[in-house]
Amino acid sequence: MRAGSILDGKYELVRRIADGSVGTVWEGRNVRTEREIAVKVMITTGRDEDRQRMLREARACGRTRHVNVIDVYDVGETDGGNP
Repeated sequence: MRAGSILDGKYELVRRIADGSVGTVWEGRNVRTEREIAVKVMITTGRDEDRQRMLREARACGRTRHVNVIDVYDVGETDGGNP
C-alpha cells in the first residue's frame, strides 16, 4: 500500500498515520463523496481467524453508537487479500 492507492474503487489512501503490530492506519478519502476517513489495513497473516477477528471488530463498532467508539462505514479486502 502506498499514498494514492485506491481501494475498492472508492477509497483513496492519502497518508500513513500509524503502523501497529497487526496493521496500518491511513488517512483516506472516499473519492465518491469526498468524505475524509480513516482506513485500517491489516497485515495479512494468512490465518482465517485473523480475518474473522477483524470482521467481528468492524461489526461490533458498526453496531455501537457512543462518542468514544469509532463509526465503521465499510469492511472489505484489498486486491491482495488484506482485510
